[in-house]
Amino acid sequence: MECISGSSLNSVSDTHAVSTGGQTTEKDSVTEMGIHESDSNLTWSPSDTEYSPLTLERGGKIIHTSDVYQVVGLLGTGSFGKVFKCRKEGTDETVAMKVFRKGNHWQAKREVNSHNQVSVLDLDKNNLIRLIDSFVYKDCFCLTFECLYLNLTELIIRRYEGLEVNDIRSIAQQVLLALRALKIIGMTHTDIKPNNIMLTAPQGPQSLNVKLINFGSARKTAELSEYSVMQNERYRAPEVILGLPRDESIDMWGLGCTLAYLYQASHLFPKDEYITMHFIVKHLGLPDKEMLDKGWRARRFLKLDKRRTKPFWRLRIFEEYKHPVCCHAAPEYPCDDFLTLPPNLGNRNDSLSFIDLVKKMLAANPADRILPEEALNHPLITDQDRTGVKIFHQSDAYQVEELLGTGSFGNIFKCRKEGTDETVAMKVFRKGNHWQAKREVNSHNQLRILHADANSLIRFIDSFVYKDCFCLTFECLNTTFVELFKETRFKLQRVIYLRTVGQQMLLALQALKSVGVTHTDIKPDNVMIAHLDNQSVRVKLSDFGLARKTAELSEYSVMQTEGYRAPEVILGLPRDESIDMWGLGCMLGFLYLGNHLFPDDDFKALQCIVKHMGLPDKNALKEGWRVRRFFKFDRLHKWRLKDPKEYQHKYGKKNFKRHSFNLFDEPLDDLVRLKPAWSNAKGKKLPIANQMLVALQALKSIGITHTDVK
Repeated sequence: MECISGSSLNSVSDTHAVSTGGQTTEKDSVTEMGIHESDSNLTWSPSDTEYSPLTLERGGKIIHTSDVYQVVGLLGTGSFGKVFKCRKEGTDETVAMKVFRKGNHWQAKREVNSHNQVSVLDLDKNNLIRLIDSFVYKDCFCLTFECLYLNLTELIIRRYEGLEVNDIRSIAQQVLLALRALKIIGMTHTDIKPNNIMLTAPQGPQSLNVKLINFGSARKTAELSEYSVMQNERYRAPEVILGLPRDESIDMWGLGCTLAYLYQASHLFPKDEYITMHFIVKHLGLPDKEMLDKGWRARRFLKLDKRRTKPFWRLRIFEEYKHPVCCHAAPEYPCDDFLTLPPNLGNRNDSLSFIDLVKKMLAANPADRILPEEALNHPLITDQDRTGVKIFHQSDAYQVEELLGTGSFGNIFKCRKEGTDETVAMKVFRKGNHWQAKREVNSHNQLRILHADANSLIRFIDSFVYKDCFCLTFECLNTTFVELFKETRFKLQRVIYLRTVGQQMLLALQALKSVGVTHTDIKPDNVMIAHLDNQSVRVKLSDFGLARKTAELSEYSVMQTEGYRAPEVILGLPRDESIDMWGLGCMLGFLYLGNHLFPDDDFKALQCIVKHMGLPDKNALKEGWRVRRFFKFDRLHKWRLKDPKEYQHKYGKKNFKRHSFNLFDEPLDDLVRLKPAWSNAKGKKLPIANQMLVALQALKSIGITHTDVK
């Protein structure tokens, strides 16, 4: 299998740059090399490593502690060193190993630091490359990454044409999720371009699951300097060209250029800053005067014309610029004229929506540039223009009525079955995500022996493929708890429903336990309202896309949503169906308090757990493979939770959502006192408050490890 790592490995040397710190350079091009028996350049000689004794060739071994990596082949080379495909001996695990020459250790350390800061995120969920390990071997700094496939540049070169908008939509959504995650932790990638976005599987255009790679140039957003030249020239934002302060919006500019490249199979801007500015001014408008007044490089490309009463900025003409003009200038057409190019899409509405999103990403003023969260809600990404479309399956025709929700898999629509009054919720998976759909269908097949209504489980109706999209139909329910919380009426009455909701969810978990299945993602978003009135509520558990056979749960998998993640999952311990009970306890806390019980960060959650529920069992701390990320065994031979400085020094800071323990800082028993509406004028608890004491005891029973949950 062909694979390349989280480094920038390119097959076209004149269009891609290698990360060299805060600046990118074209001269050190990286060429991908296939793995063939006839390859002659599989040896890294001592001279290549700046007098390092390391010599690598096929079959050579790299040793780190108890792990032995055997070199399978050379994947690429760059100014930093080389990248090898390696197989871990004794396993079938294949990794991409990025080996830095002795003189480039500072680059390696900076890249490791970036990955440490990003590691607070769910890497798979946010489509980010996974750094496995880093170590020094014979004076060379080695980084091991998960092994990926092709980058987007190579994909386009193999196709000889651009992608369809449906495919671009899928890629855009995945990268936007990555950018949103980086923004949350205050990081900027600074080098978004096609060859830093990689396919995760070898099926090429049939599987467009991607990950963002190459964090060698990533920086904390607050530390970005206007005096640093960053980003590849073809993907460089105007504020970088002009020498202005910049933030994470430069990544959005890079993504806009990348999407345009995927559409037309050619770069939107040339490899020349002056021609790029000429293009920007002509088609996207002149940057704001305030920007031009402050940019320390602005006068290199523009001139303040004082011949008129009111001075104004204008682009320098070629003679004034006095610099050789790149002869390979980009075609001079605005973004709106993309539609006049040879069409590679059948849906004009899709194309118009695509152009609109790209224009919003390429706003000359960074303050006007669309944010990742806003872009994820753009009609192109949400597929809102599908309303009225018909979906056919055998003799059935479903008419799309409205968009119910969107996710990384695709979208959920409310559909009406023609000729009947039946409405269904249709979960439509994009063609690159068929594996997710099949896994969810498999989970529902395991649950078919259960009575869905009696056990408060969503009813799965059918699955089929329509125009390369995998469709799953379910009974159409009303809303989720999260959406219901927005209604004032429900905020006042939610406590009344707590006992009923808890009982129905316990029935669902009991049923899952009877068939040996664990949901793994219990949270308010996955509990749907089937019926609601002033006195009663009926709910159903939904979204079995992450459900697993309990016997197959692995302690090496990170599961559950942060804030609803059980301690055994956080610590990397064996787990069973009791992680669902933890999730239910957190969900009931959300229903009771109107707020998430724990923060959306593993370390902060453990702080709350240790403070209010005690330290985990010693045996758990000894066995968990992620324990030392959060805990420390001190000189007194006692385990303790790391203090925030110890943790943040290694893993960086993160912004946290509002949560209950931060607000109240009270034991669970005392939280009922914080609900004054449950007491009368004399301070006597009303019946509902007495009921809540029972509920709070139930919340306490979620325990600290899975062995405590009954």
